[in-house]
Amino acid sequence: MHTRAENIMKSKYYFLILKGFAGTLEIVACSMIISLFLGMLIAAVRAHYQFSSKLRFLNCFAVIFVNIIRGTPVMLQLLIMAYIVLVQLKSVFLVAVITFGLNSSAYVSEILRSGIKGVPTNQYTAGAALGFKNTQIINLIIFPQALRNSLPSLLNEFSALLKETAIVGIIGFTDITHAASIIRSTLFSPIMPFLIVGAIYFAISSVASYCFEKIEQLIATREGSNCKKISAISEKREEDLLND
Repeated sequence: MHTRAENIMKSKYYFLILKGFAGTLEIVACSMIISLFLGMLIAAVRAHYQFSSKLRFLNCFAVIFVNIIRGTPVMLQLLIMAYIVLVQLKSVFLVAVITFGLNSSAYVSEILRSGIKGVPTNQYTAGAALGFKNTQIINLIIFPQALRNSLPSLLNEFSALLKETAIVGIIGFTDITHAASIIRSTLFSPIMPFLIVGAIYFAISSVASYCFEKIEQLIATREGSNCKKISAISEKREEDLLND
């Protein structure tokens, strides 16, 4: 009887891990959307300043923001947001999403900026020679190539963001790590809860890595087909010129 009741209790608490798993995925997904949007915006501002020396004020603000975020611990940022900046916000989920989104956006912007630096400068020159404006060159020519170059680093940032969310329990949100800690303190059995949580983190990272690899392959395939189309068009034009 005692063993059966204990098993029921364990089943009840392991259900808490599933709830925490869903909470972790929600935080990571929402934070990643915010970080990609803000990261691309910051990288675009800094790219515009790099190529045209415009948006000086916004570029200074972006540099200060990135340096502050990268120079302070994410746990400290979470505590400041929860108990000072967003103290009036009752949803700890929103506090966590905003904090991790802002934190990750600084790193995403630097990743994209490195990708922009990796694009040959003659791409900008060629775009200018074709009559494109600075905004068109950056958005249509530079940025797509920078995004492709940055995919491996973006995967690393996603993995880092996933693992950083494990500290969200300090503001009272139940993620999978906090759920495992509750089970440990209640059942005095730390081995299985933490092993399960570790396996979940590993599974999420593996799935994300697989998806990013497929995206890279898809982009490479499309670029190859586009190159073939461009080569065919160029050859046809040369033949037309020769026939004329």
